[in-house]
Amino acid sequence: MRLWVCCHTSPSKLDILRLAMNGDQEQGYPTSLPLLQERLRPWTESSDGREIIACLRTLHEEKQVTLWKWQGQWIKFVRGNTDAEFFYSGQFYIRSTPLTIRRLQELEANDDAMTDEELKARFKNLESYGVERVKHDLQYNLLQIVGGTRAHRELVWKWVRVMEKEANSALPSVSSHARKAFVVHGHDDAARESVARFLERADFEAIILHEQANSGRTIIEKIEAYGDVGFAVVLLTPDDEGCKLGETPKPRARQNVVLELGYFLGRLGRNRVCPLKLGDLEIPSDFGGVVYVPFDSAGGWRQALGRELEQAGFPIDWSKVMGTRS
Repeated sequence: MRLWVCCHTSPSKLDILRLAMNGDQEQGYPTSLPLLQERLRPWTESSDGREIIACLRTLHEEKQVTLWKWQGQWIKFVRGNTDAEFFYSGQFYIRSTPLTIRRLQELEANDDAMTDEELKARFKNLESYGVERVKHDLQYNLLQIVGGTRAHRELVWKWVRVMEKEANSALPSVSSHARKAFVVHGHDDAARESVARFLERADFEAIILHEQANSGRTIIEKIEAYGDVGFAVVLLTPDDEGCKLGETPKPRARQNVVLELGYFLGRLGRNRVCPLKLGDLEIPSDFGGVVYVPFDSAGGWRQALGRELEQAGFPIDWSKVMGTRS
């Protein structure tokens, strides 16, 4: 029963049909069992690829694809072939048939019409990784958690948005007086000013600690006093160097920046903290589940930060923040 479910309800069947359509019209799509396991992770539960083989056999028997090998001549897969003969012995080819495109369109139409609950059921196995890890894998195209084709990864993005929407709905509503964002920074003044100006265009009050009155308070007391904000942006810039004893020093953020990152993660929660990472620098190991947005010179960080603000419940006027209107 588990193999039937894999073949008929998991993304692997849809992805295999897409691969067949992308293959050469004559020879088909060249692949091997290890390559398919890599593309279809994490829906391949067994290390020897039995789920994929079951899907391939079903698709072949239903004439939705045909399977071939080249061994001095073209050899077509038949029911009597053993797995060792065909799937575990190198490369084989997946060819499309007249039924491939029709079945592919049916399955894609089902994907487009999926409700939030159906998305959650389909990708329930991803919950064990956590939404932030899956999002990080998709954002940086790591292929460590989510495999499959581009269309499949776009469907997983929909699942991420559904899960984030549910998480945000469980949080207290964000009121207008909460449109304050604390900017944690190191020694890169230009980066700090760029972030502050972006936040102001997004109708936030940017809170920069050294611009606030001391009133006889220590640094940590000032952070506590001015930390009553709705969001925090943490600029991780390579202002320091550090390493384990005996190793080569590596660039890293200032230690006060790392401390304040942890403070705001605890105070506001991960969905209301956006770390911006400039260049190649050491990342605190305790914050491994946090998604870091690259602070790139092309300005892509602005769209990423704006999306994080929206996900946290703050409406964003994109035409204003991107400079298309004042």
